[in-house]
Amino acid sequence: MNIAPPFSIKQITASLLLLAGYSAQSFAAIEVPEPMVFDLVRGLGAKAGEFEVNTLAMVPLNNKDNGSLEWAPEIEYAVADGIAIEFEVPFENSELEAYKFAGQFTLGETANAIHGIQVIYEDFQNHDQSEYTALWLTGMELSKNNSVMLMAGPRFTQGKDVEDKTELLFNATFFHRISNHLTLGLENDLAYHDHNDWSYLAMPQLHYGLSEKFELQFGVGAEFNNEKTNFVSALRLIVEFE
Repeated sequence: MNIAPPFSIKQITASLLLLAGYSAQSFAAIEVPEPMVFDLVRGLGAKAGEFEVNTLAMVPLNNKDNGSLEWAPEIEYAVADGIAIEFEVPFENSELEAYKFAGQFTLGETANAIHGIQVIYEDFQNHDQSEYTALWLTGMELSKNNSVMLMAGPRFTQGKDVEDKTELLFNATFFHRISNHLTLGLENDLAYHDHNDWSYLAMPQLHYGLSEKFELQFGVGAEFNNEKTNFVSALRLIVEFE
């Protein structure tokens, strides 16, 4: 049974333009890092005008049948305080895989937590498939040097080449700040699919600030599903502009 997505790309665009038209709320911007693999559209509480270019690259380490390089350049821009948009172009080796659009809206904050929502639309180019994702976001400061970013929500997939029509996604990433330049993290990406299928990615990672504008993130982890375990390495290079 096909399940229609709760929103279309036109509805996403209209909603973001409507949100941007309101007077933006000013946030203290609780400082919680972003996960490396499933990153945010800027950090929650981003200030208007923030601009970022980054690229994530992932390489399987033990699966010889799927030894391709997956990499995804993207640009992120905060159109107003707490409101950001993103455009991403995922590749497999030199072949364009999809066009991906995302929007994020910061809802508010408490003494040690900040909340928001994120919507994503991805249109695949090599087969008949499109994805719609909606996530609730919460970043929390657990102590002076420890924090966690939580994401949860559904993903709906349409198209003739689709096996799983619905997924439930959950991401919990724990961070420990070593210094102003170095932060360690453990990212956990869990997805429940149709037909009782599931997948889980555990990605230990380090974030190192090379300068005020450049950051390097690196990790080696493992992805588990119903049938097998794959080991993978990941690298993200970030350039920020203000």
